Amino acid sequence: VATGETCPCPKCGSGRILFYPKVAKCSNVDCTLTIFRNKCDRQLSDKQIVELVAKRKTGIIKGFKGKNGKAFDASLVLDGQFNVGFSFPEKKAKPKK
Repeated sequence: VATGETCPCPKCGSGRILFYPKVAKCSNVDCTLTIFRNKCDRQLSDKQIVELVAKRKTGIIKGFKGKNGKAFDASLVLDGQFNVGFSFPEKKAKPKK
């Protein structure tokens, strides 16, 4: 069952994003936009998905897990083909002693 916020689809412009337990997708049957909630062992909230769709980027989300098992923090971004990717914060250089 779809729930939640009414958020216009950035891909087709005519549909709305529908929120399901495992994905968020466009209400337009011809549009292929689908955003999976589970990214690297981290469940995305409706609010995070709305931010991603509306601004094409989220703030820093903590607690993703990489393939090597290490936790990392990153922003999610929607690229030109509407694929979800990661944007990593620039690491602050540690002062050398």
